[in-house]
Amino acid sequence: TFAGQFYTNAGTFQLLYTAPGFATATSTPVTVQAAAAARLAMFVSPPETASACAAISPAPVVRIEDTFGNQVTSAVNAVTARGVAFVMTGTSNVTAAAGLAGFTNLLPSATGTGYRVAFDAAGLTSATSSVFEVVAGTPFELVLLTNISPVATAGVRFVQQPALAVRDACGNLAVQASVVVTAAVQTGAGTLQGDTVRTSSLGY
Repeated sequence: TFAGQFYTNAGTFQLLYTAPGFATATSTPVTVQAAAAARLAMFVSPPETASACAAISPAPVVRIEDTFGNQVTSAVNAVTARGVAFVMTGTSNVTAAAGLAGFTNLLPSATGTGYRVAFDAAGLTSATSSVFEVVAGTPFELVLLTNISPVATAGVRFVQQPALAVRDACGNLAVQASVVVTAAVQTGAGTLQGDTVRTSSLGY
């Protein structure tokens, strides 16, 4: 008679009993359920690079585990996501289903490196994602940084030439984008002379 046996992996298993010179014996199938929920663990991590003002894709997913690393499929805990040293918008509170909590609407706001997302649930050990980088999102607007001189002389270059920046919807400089910007007269007669078409570089 054996004593003190237990199994740590959730699922169905059978035991095989052997002894030299004897026929083997096999136990009936045994179904092992996960123990009590104890911790959060990363199931799907953020990609190495994400875009600002856009949902992180693939979406981060955490799973609820017992102390042996088994997924607790009965768990329906409320899980909260938070940026570690950076700001995110979107849906940061999710209720787990079958032991999994997926965050499909987490939008980082600012560009930067070394970012992580932490996940918390009451009574459970927290989980933290791997490090990732956030780059500027899709170019969204032109921002006039330097205006032309308020007073100019006909046929003479403006003393102060215009300068613009290309930014995404969160205000980050769109350094990866090459945007063709055209300058033209909006009010008044005549045609603008000189440099009227430029392609942005590093957001300028």
